[in-house]
This record gives sequence, structure tokens and C-alpha cells, in this order.
Amino acid sequence: MTKKITLSLFLLITTLGWAQQGDASAYSFFGIGDLKLGQTVENRATGGVAIQADSTHLNFQNPASHGALRLTTVSFGGNYSNLSIKDQNTSGRAARSAFDYFAVGLPLGKVGVVGGLKPVSTVGYDLVNYSTNTTDKGHGGVNQFFLSTGVQVMPRLHIGAEFNYNFGNITTERVTKDPNIALATQTKTRSDISGIGYKFGIMYTHKMNEKHNLFGSVAYAASANITSTNSSTLATLNPNSFNPQTPFDSKSIKAENTIVKIPSQITIGLGYGELKKWFVGAQITAIQSSQLSNRLKGSSNASFEDGMRYSIGAHYTPKHNSYNNYFKKATYRLGFRTENTGLVVNNTSINEHGITFGLGLPTGGNFSSINIGFEYGSRGTTTANLVKEDFFSVVIGLSLNDKWFKKSKID
Repeated sequence: MTKKITLSLFLLITTLGWAQQGDASAYSFFGIGDLKLGQTVENRATGGVAIQADSTHLNFQNPASHGALRLTTVSFGGNYSNLSIKDQNTSGRAARSAFDYFAVGLPLGKVGVVGGLKPVSTVGYDLVNYSTNTTDKGHGGVNQFFLSTGVQVMPRLHIGAEFNYNFGNITTERVTKDPNIALATQTKTRSDISGIGYKFGIMYTHKMNEKHNLFGSVAYAASANITSTNSSTLATLNPNSFNPQTPFDSKSIKAENTIVKIPSQITIGLGYGELKKWFVGAQITAIQSSQLSNRLKGSSNASFEDGMRYSIGAHYTPKHNSYNNYFKKATYRLGFRTENTGLVVNNTSINEHGITFGLGLPTGGNFSSINIGFEYGSRGTTTANLVKEDFFSVVIGLSLNDKWFKKSKID
């Protein structure tokens, strides 16, 4: 297992190296950025459905699942997305890559403990408004360190809780150029964000017959107040200079610190299937996005409403213990999701849809696997002076499993 952890840390560093830009969406301009789903590659490939308590895979959506963990698990993943962006007049393309998560799970009898790191939101945009002669750029985001535990209180009942610490920074820049003036004005703001949050969950498995089970899951993430410590500078630029982005005159301006709220979520899921064979399920997540507010930006054409996400997904493993056919041991995943993101721009709700599929490829002598997922989807609309983003994403993760604290054998 030590070699596996060394390999995983090396791959994690490599992932962080190429994850230069976590977002390329114009909609990350609003609030604290593009809110992330907080899912493993396995869950994301099934449309985000995460209902089963699994003994060898981690589940970030419901901490109760950790009570079923039976092997020490190291899990991490990253993604790459290619976007096609268009409005009523123009179109363009953008690409983004990002580190998704890193976590370690330890089984302690009927208790499982998991700690790790994952993003909460990402910011990455470069916008030009020709009618006002302004350019807006932003990058950064909010990350989350989490520590969670799940307990098996009965043979088929698990409960769990999570503590998380949110941190990060968001930098925004606006450059305004009056065509009648040679110089441009730059306003740059940095927000350092920190705060804590909590999540609770419960999972239950009902045995229908000798083979089949009914799975139920409920998870609640409480709203979190996080502090945004803000600082701003006002500068003058010369667009015609050799380096037009280098200010030659700048000063600090007062920026009030603010409280930003991460919205609460409740997720309810129901599924049916045969353990280690097949599963099909549906999941609903209600997000109180109306609790969000624009961080410093005060955009009059944007607001937030409560959001809703609907997911369906399935996975199938032909024969998990096959000795002579590798692809019979693989897990095949498929899913669909649709949601109202909660963002309203120009009096238009921003919706998102995605079709997902993927593979779980076993590796090594135990239960470790390489997981690959694909998603094709869209967000937004070209009406109401908005943009539509079509995206194709590839997500890759490793789930490394082994048994620690083995008793020594004496010959």
C-alpha cells in the first residue's frame, strides 16, 4: 500500500501541475463562482447518483456511506473540459482542466473515517463588453478540507457526519477604457475566503429477496457563513505601452469585508439492484441558492433563486470475480442529470443538462480501479442576451484499496 500511496501522491502533484485553469465559464462571474458537484468519478459517471454504501469506494455526498468501508482507500481525480461558447452573434471555444479531489478513507470496524480535499467553487472568465468599453477577468475559487465519519448502527443502517473547512481566494479585475481618453482605469480586487460547515447523512438497505436490495439515502449539508476579507487597488494603465497591463500609478482603496453564504442542500435518493452486479437509482437535490449573494460585484442584472437537480443513473458489472475475462470484471456506468442552477441573469433562469457514461477498470490484485467518466452537456441559452455553453468533459480517477494493520504471522 505504501507504493500505491507514493504513486498516488506523485499523480496528485502531476494533476495539480496541469490543472492550471479550473473554469472557463462566463457564468462563474457571479457569486463565488461555478459551484461544484462534489462527486467522485464513479458517482459522476452515473449522473451524480450516490445512494449505495460501498465497502471499497468513497462517497463524498453522504458521509453515512463511510460506515460500510472495509478497506483502506486512497482516492483522487481530475477533469478536462472543452467548451463551445456562443451568443446570438458570435461563437468561440475554451478549455479548462482542474483537480477534483483527494481523499483517504480508513475502516475502523463498524466505523469509517475519511479526510480529504475538494473544490467548492471555481472562477475563470475573461469577458469583454464593447458597449461599455470594459474588460472583466477573474480567477480562483473556494476549496474545502473535510473530515467525515460514518457508523454502522445496525446491519443495514448507517449514519454519518462531516466537518469541513472552506478556504481560498478569488481575484477579479476590471479595465475601463474611454475612447476619448488615452489612458485606461484598472480596478483589481482580491477576496480571501474562510469558514466552516457541516453535513449529515443516513443510508438504509432493505433486503427484498435473496439477490435484490432496495437502497435509500438522505444527506443534508447545512448552509455555511464564510468570511470574505477583501482588498482593492485602483490603477492607471497605458494601453499603447510596451506592456499595457503594467500599471504606472496605483493606490489602495477601501473594501469592506463581507459574509458570503454557501447554500444548504438536501439530497434524497432511492435505488434498486443486486450487490456487486447491477444497480439503478434516482436522486433529487434541493439547493437553497437564494441564500447566495454577489460577492462585491453587485451586478444589477443577476440574482439567485432556489435550485433543483434531478439525476438518474445505473451501473453494471458482468462478473466481478471473473478469472479469464478482464472486461467482465469491469464496471459500466451510465447516467443523466438536469438542474436549475439557481442563477438568474437578465430575468432568465440558467439551466444545465448532462449525459454521462464511464468505466471502472480493475487494477492490481485487490479491489483497486482506474475510473474514467465522460459527460456531454450544456448550460445557459442564447436568448435574453446570454451565452450558451456546450461542454464535453473527461474525468479520470484512481481508487486504491488495501488492508492496513494486518496481524503479523509467525512461522
